[in-house]
Amino acid sequence: MIDLAYPRFFKREFDYEDRAAVTGLLTDAGVDAAGFDAFAAGEGAAELKRHQQEAEQQGVFAVPTFVIDGELFWGQDRIDFVRAKLAA
Repeated sequence: MIDLAYPRFFKREFDYEDRAAVTGLLTDAGVDAAGFDAFAAGEGAAELKRHQQEAEQQGVFAVPTFVIDGELFWGQDRIDFVRAKLAA
C-alpha cells in the first residue's frame, strides 16, 4: 500500500483527506474497500482523532515517523536506524 501511496502523495497526485481518493488507492492495491466509507463516516473518524492525539503526544509531526521504545525516528533516511533498533 505504501508503495502506491508515497509516490502519488509526493507528486501531489493523492489527497489523503479525500475519501474517494483513499477508496481508489485501496482498490488499486487490491483491497476490497466496500466497508471503508461506512467505517470512515462512523467509528473511523473518532478512531482517527484518537490516533492523531496519541501521535502528537509522542512528538510525531510528519511521515514517515517511527516510534520504537519511545524513541522517534523521522524520515526515510532513518530506516537503517529503525532496523538497528529493532534488531537490538
